Amino acid sequence: TGTMSAWAIFNMMALSGLPGEPAYTLSTPVFDKVTIKLDPKYWGRDQLVIETERPSAESLYIGEMELGGKKLSRYRITHEELVQSGKLRFSLR
Repeated sequence: TGTMSAWAIFNMMALSGLPGEPAYTLSTPVFDKVTIKLDPKYWGRDQLVIETERPSAESLYIGEMELGGKKLSRYRITHEELVQSGKLRFSLR
């Protein structure tokens, strides 16, 4: 059940992928903000933040995305892009 729980949490953070593939497909996040603590010795930074701007409870669709402060126009990113960016931001509509 641990693997299924981790998979469910990743999906709620808007990240889904295939086992063994270091990439994610992005979807609408459930959480407004998630902060993941990282080992700066390994990753070069101490955290990764995933934030969601949700105008209302009915806002279910992604309007815009930013990765590391830059507009993102694709729904697939690598693990390295995600961690190196430090921040993934969703604006829902």
